Amino acid sequence: MNTFLIFQLCLWFVGTVSAAFAVVQFLNFRKKEARLPDACNYDDLSTRVELKQQALAALESKVAAANSVIGESEQKLAEAAEARKWFDEQRHELAKIEGERAQQEHLRASIANLKQEHRSLEEALNRTKHEQAAESANITNLATQKANISAEIQNAKEQLAELSKQIQDSALALGVATNDLNFKKIELERTSQLLESVKQGLERAKTEFKESQDKTDAEKRALAEIETEKHAAHQEVLRLRSEIDNLKTWKATLETLLKTLQADINRIDPQTRGENRYGDLWEHIKFPSLRTASASISEKEALANTARYIRSHGLNYPQRVLNAFHTALKTADMSPLVVLAGISGTGKSLLPKRYSEAMGLHMVSLAVQPRWDSPQDLFGFFNHLEGRFKPTELARAMVMFEQFNRKNWALPKGWNHGREDRMLLVLLDEMNLARVEYYFSDFLSRLETRRDVKESDPFDRAKAEIALEMGSIRPDEQPIRLYPGKNILFAGTMNEDESTQSLSDKVIDRACVLRFGRPRKLERQSGHNVAESANPEGLPHAAWVRWCTSRLGSADEQRMNEWIAKLNQGMDLVGKPFAHRVHQAMISYAQNYPKLEGQDTLRLALADQIEQRILPKLRGLELEGNEAGFEVVQKVVEEARDAALLNAFRHGMDSRNGTFLWRGLDRTEE
Repeated sequence: MNTFLIFQLCLWFVGTVSAAFAVVQFLNFRKKEARLPDACNYDDLSTRVELKQQALAALESKVAAANSVIGESEQKLAEAAEARKWFDEQRHELAKIEGERAQQEHLRASIANLKQEHRSLEEALNRTKHEQAAESANITNLATQKANISAEIQNAKEQLAELSKQIQDSALALGVATNDLNFKKIELERTSQLLESVKQGLERAKTEFKESQDKTDAEKRALAEIETEKHAAHQEVLRLRSEIDNLKTWKATLETLLKTLQADINRIDPQTRGENRYGDLWEHIKFPSLRTASASISEKEALANTARYIRSHGLNYPQRVLNAFHTALKTADMSPLVVLAGISGTGKSLLPKRYSEAMGLHMVSLAVQPRWDSPQDLFGFFNHLEGRFKPTELARAMVMFEQFNRKNWALPKGWNHGREDRMLLVLLDEMNLARVEYYFSDFLSRLETRRDVKESDPFDRAKAEIALEMGSIRPDEQPIRLYPGKNILFAGTMNEDESTQSLSDKVIDRACVLRFGRPRKLERQSGHNVAESANPEGLPHAAWVRWCTSRLGSADEQRMNEWIAKLNQGMDLVGKPFAHRVHQAMISYAQNYPKLEGQDTLRLALADQIEQRILPKLRGLELEGNEAGFEVVQKVVEEARDAALLNAFRHGMDSRNGTFLWRGLDRTEE
C-alpha cells in the first residue's frame, strides 16, 4: 500500500510539473504576442532592426529554456515508467515477503526519503512560483491560475486514483505546449521574414543614401571647382588692381616730377618766381558776407543780444559764463589766450562759435593734431619740391586781417579781400592733443609782446611778427611777415582725459582758463525761432577797442590789489607764487568786466580770476603740509562771496587721495 502511494505521488508530481510548464509557456507566449506589434511602431529603421534583434534573442533564449523543460518532462515520464515497473516488482516481492519486518522498515525509510524529495520538489515549485510572480507581476490572472494549480495538487493528493487520468491530461497539455511551441516557431519564422524585409529595406535605404551622398559629393566637387574659379578671378582682379595702383603711383610720380620741373622753370624765370612761391598764401577764406561795420553798437546791447541768440539755439550758457568769456577775450593784451577746459560734451566748442556769430566776429577753427610739434603746424611750410609755400587757414586769415605789412607784399592783381577793420576769433580745437609748448609757445610769447611794441614803428613791431618760411630768397627779397594785430583774438578748447596733455604753468600764466564742470542736469533745450545775428553788420575793430578802455576807480583798484596780494601769499606757501604778469592780468580783467547794475562786479571779477588762474595751478597739490596756503586762499574765496566757487573749492579740499581736486564748476543754475 505504501509503495502504491509513493507511485501515485510520483505520477502526481510529474503531472503537476508538466501542467506548470504548460501554463508558463502559455503566459510567455501571450506576453510575446502582446509585445510583438509594438516592435512595428518605430519610424526609424535602425531602431526597429535593433529591437527585432533583441526580441529574437530573447525568444531564442526562451525556446531553449522550453526545450530544456520539455527534456526534463520527458525524463520525468521515463522515471515515472521506471517507478511503475519498480512498483510492480516491489508488489510482487511484497507478496512474497509481506511478513518480513525488515523489508517494511526499508520501505518506510524509502517512503521517508520520497517524502523528503517531495518536500524538496515542493520547495522548488514554490521558488518557481515566486520567480513567475516576480516576472509577470502585471498579469493579474496568474495568481488565480496558480491557486487552481494548487487546488489540483491538493485534489491529486486526495485522489491518487485519478493519477493516470491526470498523466493523460498532462500529456495532452504537453501536446498543447508542443503545438504552442510549433506556433511560436512559425511566428519566429514570420518575424525572421519581417526582419529580413526590414533588412532589405534598410539596404535599399543605405543604397539610396549612398546614391544621394554620391550626388552631394559631386555637387560639392562642382562647387569647389566654382570656388577655385572664383578665387582665380579674385586673384586676377587683385592683380589688375595692383597694376592700376602701380600705374597711379607712377602717374603721381610723373606729376610730382612735372611739378618739380615746373618749379625749377619758375625759379629760373624771375618774372613768375614770386607769384608762384606765394600763390597759395593769397587765396582768401570765404567768410560770411557781412555788411559795412558800424561802431555804434554798445557793449551792453551786444551782450544782451548775444545771450538771446545763444539761447535761441537751445544752448543754456549762464550769463555769468558768457560775461567771463567776453571779458577774457577783452584782456588779450595781458592774456592772449582763452582756454575752455572740461569734460567732453559740455559745449566748449559751441560757445566760441555762437559768440562769434552773435557778436559779428569772423572765426577760423583749427583742429589740433597729436603730431603738431612746431609753429609750422600753425602757419604752414615751404615745399621745396614745388618751390611754393603751403599755408594753413590761419596764415591766409592773418593775411586778410593784416593791418600794417600788406602794402609791402606783391599781391596778385585784383586782390581785395582785406578785413583789417573787422575782428577775427581763432579757435584751437582740442589744443592739448599735442604739447601746447611745442607748437604754440613761441607764438604765445609774441602775442604777449605786442602790448609793449610801438605798432607804427616797423622795427619795433617786428618783435611780435611771425616770419613765414620761404626757402632761399634773393638778396633784395624780404620774407613775408605777419603781425598778429589786436583785431585777432585766440581761444582754445581742451578735453581732460587720458588722451590729452596738461597745460604748463607758463601757458596758464598767459591764459584765462574757464573750466566747465559736470552739468548737474543732463538736458538740452530744443532750439526754436533761432534769432538773427546780434550784429549782422559785423563788429568793427574800433568798437572793440572802445570797449577795452575802461579803468578801475582808485578804491576798487586798492581792494583788488589787497585780494591779489593775499592770493599770492597763499600761493607762495604752497610753492606756486606768481609775478607781475599775473597781477596785471587780474587787474586788467577787473577793469574790463562788464558793468552790471545792482551787482558788485569787482567781486565777480575776483571770483572769475580765482577760478581761471589760481585754482588750475593748485590742481594735484598735496593737501598735507600745505594747509596754511590753502587756508589763505580759502579766505579770499570766501571774501569773493561766490557760493558756487566756495563749494567747488571745499569739494577739492575733501579729495580722498590727499591732493587738491579741481574739475571746474557748473553755473547753469545760477
